[in-house]
Amino acid sequence: NNMESIIMRLTNEANFIVTSHVNPDGDNIGSSVAMTRFLRAQGKNAIHVLEDSVPENILFLLDEYELIQKAEEIPAEFFSKGYDLIVIDSAEKNRIAIPQNIAENANCVLNIDHHMSNTNFGDLNFVCAEVGSSCEVVCNLLRAMDENKISAQVATALYTGISTDTGNFMFPSVTPQTFLTAAFLTEKGADRNTIANEVYRNFSLGFRKLTKMILDTFTIINKVGIMVMSNQMLEESGVDYKDTDLIANMAIDTRGVEVGILVKERENNTYKISLRSKDLVNVCEIAAQFGGGGHFHAAGCTICGELDEVIQKLQHASEQQIKKDLPNA
Repeated sequence: NNMESIIMRLTNEANFIVTSHVNPDGDNIGSSVAMTRFLRAQGKNAIHVLEDSVPENILFLLDEYELIQKAEEIPAEFFSKGYDLIVIDSAEKNRIAIPQNIAENANCVLNIDHHMSNTNFGDLNFVCAEVGSSCEVVCNLLRAMDENKISAQVATALYTGISTDTGNFMFPSVTPQTFLTAAFLTEKGADRNTIANEVYRNFSLGFRKLTKMILDTFTIINKVGIMVMSNQMLEESGVDYKDTDLIANMAIDTRGVEVGILVKERENNTYKISLRSKDLVNVCEIAAQFGGGGHFHAAGCTICGELDEVIQKLQHASEQQIKKDLPNA
């Protein structure tokens, strides 16, 4: 890990592009917004670029914030000055939500993350797999630079990502340090009331209808709980795909389930898979079998094929992982 080297780049360089992974979530947006705000407050020319849309329950973080830009909106003169690329919360280079040429032409790629499957693709890497969110990693980095310059807006963005990526402090990835970090951000002015209301208490009626349809598909076999979300469900409920991230947790929040899976239909017999686990089952190893990755208790992958075949593959892989990690279960 190159924390000191990254701090040196953030201190000495002037121009930055901040980005993250495709299909953004609270940790993705929170960490990127916090980094961009912090750098701008230091007089840096920092641009937040993301070729994707922001989930509805995270949009409040963009209030009074220069809108996230698309690559085509970056002024040409910016590139002529040279820039560093800060990639946050992306385990792999091919999941970055910007055009490839922007990464290739950067003076230096700073990779800041917390995924155990991170490939260390940056020129400088600060990856803390033992930490529950990239927002906590970024918080540690900004505190090492100058904690007195962490504003209330930065604190709110960081607290949001910590909360969402730890299941509102319920996941096993939460440590005593996580709570200490949350307490520090609260002291810095993190707006916990707004976070609670916007992230967890602001679902539409359509979203509730969607969760009902998904729960109607829920099956539990040998401690594996599987749910399916079809494109037809999205159409009937009027919910956008980007606003479905929190649904994946419902399967694992069920008694008797050790591995919870949400199978999300995309297009052309392609399915995005969200995996969750309790206690000792490593779903990152399940995801890796299908070319994916993530964390010990939360991971994802993409599988192509007929739905029944996809479910059978996931069921078998999950049962084998449970036998491996919980031999006495």
